[in-house]
Amino acid sequence: SLLEKTSNWDKDERYMATNDLCALLSNPPPTLKIDDYMEQKICTAILKQLDDQSNDVQSVAVKCLAIIIKKVKIAQIGEICKKLSSLILDGKDALRDIYSIGLKTLIADVPDSMGPSVIEMLSTRLLGGILNTASSEEVKRECLDITADLLRRFGHLANEQRQGEILSAVIKQLQHDKPVIRKKAAHCLGSLAVVSSDALLHSMVHTLLGQIESSSATSASTRTLIQTIGTVSRTVGFRLGKHLPRIVPLFLQHCGSPSSSQDESQYNDASNELRESCFPGLESFVARCPREVAPFLQSIVQVAVGFVAYDPNFAGDEDEVDGDEKEDEGEEMEVEEQEDDEAEDEEEYGGGSDDDDTSWKVRKAAVKVLAAVVNSACTSSLDGDHLLRGLLYQPWCVDAVIARMSREREENVRLDVLQCFTSLVQATGRLATTAATSTSISSDKSSGEDLRTLLARKVGRIMAACFALLAGPSVKTKSAVLLLLRAVIATLHGGLERYLVKLLAQVDRCLVDGSQALKLDALLLLRDCVELHPPASVQGPLLTSSRLLPRLVGAVRDDWYKVIAEALRVLAAVVGAVRPSPDSCYFADIASGDCQAFVSCVYDAIYSRLDALDIDREIKDCAISGVGKLVSHFGDCPALTPQLPGLFALLQRRLENETTRSAAMRAVAAIASSTHPPSPLSTSRNLKQLALQALDALLLAPSTCLSASVCAVVAQEAAGLLTDGDLHLAQLTLSLLHSLLLKAEATHQQAVAAEPVRGHVYPRMLQLARSPLLSGQALQAKLRLFQSLTRTLTASGAAQQNFFNEVIADLYGSSPSASVSKHGLSNLSKCIAAVCLCDCIAAPLREQFLLRLVADVEANSESTQQLALLSLGEVGQHSPLLWRVVRAGSGQDLQELLLQCFLSAKLSDDVKQAAAYCLGHVAAGSMDTFLPAILQALPHGKQPQQKEALSQQEQQQQYLLLAALRDAISVHAACERDFHLHAPAVLPVLLEQCEEGAGEAAEESVKNIVAECLGLLTSMPGMAADVIPTLLALTQPAAGQRGGGKIVANTLKVALARPQSPAAEPLAAVMGQFLPLLENSDLEVKRAALLMVNTAIHHNPSVVAAFLSRPITPVLLETLRVKMERVVDLGPFKHKVDDNLPLRKVALTCVESVLDSPLLQIDAEAVMAVMPTALADKEDIKLQAHQVLVKLAQYGPAAVAAGLDSLIDPLDRTAMKKLPTQTPPAGSNADNNAMQSHTNAPEHERALELVRSAVKVIATLNRITADAGAAGISVRWQEFVKKVKLSELTASHFQLAVEADRKTLIDSSAY
Repeated sequence: SLLEKTSNWDKDERYMATNDLCALLSNPPPTLKIDDYMEQKICTAILKQLDDQSNDVQSVAVKCLAIIIKKVKIAQIGEICKKLSSLILDGKDALRDIYSIGLKTLIADVPDSMGPSVIEMLSTRLLGGILNTASSEEVKRECLDITADLLRRFGHLANEQRQGEILSAVIKQLQHDKPVIRKKAAHCLGSLAVVSSDALLHSMVHTLLGQIESSSATSASTRTLIQTIGTVSRTVGFRLGKHLPRIVPLFLQHCGSPSSSQDESQYNDASNELRESCFPGLESFVARCPREVAPFLQSIVQVAVGFVAYDPNFAGDEDEVDGDEKEDEGEEMEVEEQEDDEAEDEEEYGGGSDDDDTSWKVRKAAVKVLAAVVNSACTSSLDGDHLLRGLLYQPWCVDAVIARMSREREENVRLDVLQCFTSLVQATGRLATTAATSTSISSDKSSGEDLRTLLARKVGRIMAACFALLAGPSVKTKSAVLLLLRAVIATLHGGLERYLVKLLAQVDRCLVDGSQALKLDALLLLRDCVELHPPASVQGPLLTSSRLLPRLVGAVRDDWYKVIAEALRVLAAVVGAVRPSPDSCYFADIASGDCQAFVSCVYDAIYSRLDALDIDREIKDCAISGVGKLVSHFGDCPALTPQLPGLFALLQRRLENETTRSAAMRAVAAIASSTHPPSPLSTSRNLKQLALQALDALLLAPSTCLSASVCAVVAQEAAGLLTDGDLHLAQLTLSLLHSLLLKAEATHQQAVAAEPVRGHVYPRMLQLARSPLLSGQALQAKLRLFQSLTRTLTASGAAQQNFFNEVIADLYGSSPSASVSKHGLSNLSKCIAAVCLCDCIAAPLREQFLLRLVADVEANSESTQQLALLSLGEVGQHSPLLWRVVRAGSGQDLQELLLQCFLSAKLSDDVKQAAAYCLGHVAAGSMDTFLPAILQALPHGKQPQQKEALSQQEQQQQYLLLAALRDAISVHAACERDFHLHAPAVLPVLLEQCEEGAGEAAEESVKNIVAECLGLLTSMPGMAADVIPTLLALTQPAAGQRGGGKIVANTLKVALARPQSPAAEPLAAVMGQFLPLLENSDLEVKRAALLMVNTAIHHNPSVVAAFLSRPITPVLLETLRVKMERVVDLGPFKHKVDDNLPLRKVALTCVESVLDSPLLQIDAEAVMAVMPTALADKEDIKLQAHQVLVKLAQYGPAAVAAGLDSLIDPLDRTAMKKLPTQTPPAGSNADNNAMQSHTNAPEHERALELVRSAVKVIATLNRITADAGAAGISVRWQEFVKKVKLSELTASHFQLAVEADRKTLIDSSAY
């Protein structure tokens, strides 16, 4: 009935029927079934309504179309497209906007699958409307606008012929006499450029440039053409780079020169509009094509700097700025002169500009070009240090920008100038830090002055300009100036000592300003001044001012929580500056009246917020932190002494509160760790850490006194934390208990502390000692606690023997449990050695136990044998005379006993490895006795035929002897013992183990262990010069060693695994001779070389820094592109294997390591070029590529933003991939169901993890590129993100990814 009513004679009936039909289709009832016939009837009725005589009926019909297109098939979509396009071309002028909205809605909402048909149908009709000379201005405007939308949505689906037709039609409209048509045509060409091929893009640019060159310099069409080039640049990014040699000179030519003051024809609105069009294009070239625009940067900067000062209507005194730096006195006079001219500056601000003056738009555009150049110094592949030193810090550039800060009349331009210079200062700090760090780890010394020195020379001019601006009335300008000064202080780590008095006076004026934002900025600057300048330079200006401290106290009583919190932070910083150490205080006497007045004033201000309950959490935390700082620095001040009981009671209440507990714990720790502390004083892991650290500091404080109750509580509570579930907490707990015993020993209260530790803690120590997870700092803390407990409990001879026997019985026992793992046995042996080697143990007790260990080497229990051998090794590395003790006590030769273990057929491999460990560590303690025996037992001096005839037993012995030798070298390397005397005997024997002809004896394990030995030798101080020639010889094809390249790569990996390895400097000098291994045809050698490079990047980046751009990066990127697939016939089925897959994983890891390193730089655009290939690789590579892509976006957002479109297809295939079902199909029997569910579950989880990772990358890339202000993010990417947000498959994952990313950002900036 609704369809019938749409043809009713009454227009109101037609309107209501169409409106009801629209509502019905929006929310169809379950009983409504629409078949093909009904679809056709509905579409016919609605399309008929578009020709209705009533405008209201036509309007509601267009709205209904937006709903219909989502529910009908392609045939009906085609009819709708034809009808709407016809109405736009020939319909009523009054309703053309409605028709346009309907067609735009269709383009935006039509399914992707209908894209090819839609663009084919619409483009033909729209081009007709564009090219038809009889078409009105409104028709052309709507056709161009809709064509731009069509290209953004489906332009990539159009063939090149159709794209060429669109280009030919649209580019003609750039010569139209109506500005709106030219503007629409420019936007349409920008949308077309995104999806066009390189050939079509070249044709477009070539045509545009030809028209620019042939047109008049001041014509309106020239401005449009230049704007079009800028639009294309912002949309296609680096693809325009190869055209810049022609584009940039043309743009610079049309900008003209501001110095041509004689040519008054250049000072008109037409010329200004042309320049206003050129500069955004230049800005886009710098931002999107930094590498290609580099040859033109100096010319661009010169023109931009010239037009920054372009103000033909300003009749002020423009003195020429010379490049010579003024002397200190001159700078001070300049500051004074600026301050004396405050009234003139204020008048200048208030004078404004003429309404007809458009030159400010040119200056604003020029400043943005300079800002883009500054930004490219840190975010692109350009040499930022050279760019700043050789261009931006040249006097003609930097002096002109500084002068413009105070002379600019238009506030929005002035703010841009200040922001640009602030960015330059911040870039100076980042690049100077990177250069200093790189120089400190490399042997090369940087040439020229440090960037900070160049900035420091301009401080006088900067301060003069800033003081002049701070004297003006503009709040926004003052805030920008304060931000600039903060950047200067942060970059120079102070640097404003001479100006602090005047600067703090200006800060004081800002604190009484009515603007809360300005007040907050002033407090932030004040805190930076106090914290980053030497205390001696800020004490006087802070305390001699009669107004500044009361202003801070008043700010603490402010209404805005941010001002209150920052004022509290400033007060805490002032406290630290006034008395940075007990011996350095501004006040001569801590008990003087001035000091007590200062402390009382600060205390009253902080306590007023500390005692309040109904305040913001940030204020609470700042107040607690501030009072902790005050008490830790002035705890011995008489003015504070009466307040301490109440203060500590209040801190205790804050400790009991969940929200303030962390801040209170930090305050207590600060007070306890102070060198002059006052005399009295949950379940979150973070709070436990803070509590343990605070208690440790309290125990080490000189004024702390132990009592039996305190020791009992500490021991009882600490025992519960001694588990291997959280080794960091365990390590802090062990350190706390060690401090407790040290405090007891220092105060002669061993009995008070030792018994609670022995009763509560000792059983948990034994349990933890058997854990296979115990390692690193936790293990070292455990060993220290065992030794301190042994010293505390062995005061008398009888007690010494009793406790030693008890510990040995608990740790060693008669038969260790076979359930203890190998690593657990190793930890037990270290604990046994720590107790045995304690200096308080009598020699007879120690020797008696060592003989027991020797006897247990031949015991029946395998675990007993292993523990005995490991314990002997741990003791032997610290006891050079162990072998004599064994020989004197048992008559056995320890060396022969251990070598016999290698040959015994009865012993297991684990026991033999323990024997090798023992031999190596004992040899480390007695090299002269054991090293010759190890070398003699290794097969050497044999002919190749003899080496090939080695038995399996001899091969195993060879491996065990090499393992022992490795352990001996490892102990020397860890303890930094001298190995020069032993190297001549060791090196030849190591190399002989992998000579050509060794046959199967030279197993992979033997080669790896030889590489470990050589790597450890190389990493020792002074040893690299002895080993490097040998390694270079191994890389030669005729060296005679099998697998020499892989041995060398593994050797270098081990040598560079230590941060700041002694081998780094000598290896850096010859690394270029080892890098050809990266291009070795043997995949195993190449993989080993890549792993070596990755290790160097992680731990010693200076070794490979000079070779990163070439040859390392090209090899990495080429490796990521190469696949080596082959089919392996496994009989019943065939399996495809990619031999290069492991190499691609390592290459991607290397790229990620470079992005993680703050000292290395990589070509972000080159890496971005291979990311689509990596994103389409195997699942493991995809997951790794997702992580790399996020880091690459943080490293080079401009490069990533330029290539976002290339990522859409691989990310779309991954994110939109249909997950395998977890539920088996209906009708299967129960057993098959269970089996299939079990089989599908891991596959489903892997696929889900991949989807989540891809969606997380999309969300993070979207946020990073937006935050970085990357110009010209493509519309196609924005549509793709919108699709991911709305898709049922990915919407929930996207929301979770956004929330997780936001939480990560908040957590990273919390403190």
